[in-house]
Amino acid sequence: MLNTGGVRLTTAGRNLYARAITENLPITITRIVVGDGELVSDWEELTDVINPLFEIAEIYYKVVGEDIAQITFDYTSQTEPAGFVFREFGVFAEHPELGEVMYAYENAGEYADHVAPASTFRFTRNIKKILVKIANASQVILQIDLIVPMALENIIDQFTSTEMQTTFPLIHTSPRGALSVILEGAETLDFTVAGNSVVLDYPVPAGIRVWIKEVRTREDAEMSA
Repeated sequence: MLNTGGVRLTTAGRNLYARAITENLPITITRIVVGDGELVSDWEELTDVINPLFEIAEIYYKVVGEDIAQITFDYTSQTEPAGFVFREFGVFAEHPELGEVMYAYENAGEYADHVAPASTFRFTRNIKKILVKIANASQVILQIDLIVPMALENIIDQFTSTEMQTTFPLIHTSPRGALSVILEGAETLDFTVAGNSVVLDYPVPAGIRVWIKEVRTREDAEMSA
C-alpha cells in the first residue's frame, strides 16, 4: 500500500480553493494521475506529476467533513502489465480562467508501492484512500466515473466481457473463502463453478466488467492475519 503523509494543495490548488470559497464556485475534479517520479523540493509549483504512468479511471467519493472529501480508488497488477512503482499522484481540477490545473499532489518518496507484473502468480489489488480539502461539499463536480465501494474488496480476478459471455476462468490462486461474482453496477450474479471457471446463469453483454471476489468469514480473516 502506498504510504504518504497526506495530500497537499499545490499553489494553483490553494488559489482555486480560495476562489471557490470567496466566489462560491464549484470545484470540478477532472482526473487523477499516477506516476513514479522522485520528489522535488518545489513540488508546490508543479503543474503535473513528475513522471506520469496512467490515469485512474474510476473513484469512490464521499464527504467526510464540512470541507474534506475522501476519494478512494484502486490499482492492480493488471493496471500496467509490466509492473510499476506507484510513488506519486496528482488530483486535477478545472480552473475558471486557467483551464485544468493540478489541484493537489502527493509523493511517497522511498515508501512507494512496488506493484508486481501481471505475469506473476497472484493477482494483487491495492486500495488507496486520500483526503482532499474542498471549499463546499455540495459544490464538488466529478468528471471521473464513480464506482460502488463494495466492488473494491477481496477481488481475485476481474474481466471485461468481449462478447455475450457466460464462462470466466479462475486464473489466479484458489480462494480461501466462498466466491461471489459481481457485475458492473454492483449486481450479484448467480453462477456455478466448473473446474477452473465460473459459469454464470445468464450471459453478460460485451463490454461489461465482471469481478470475481472472495466472500470471507471472520475465521478466514483471522487465519490470514
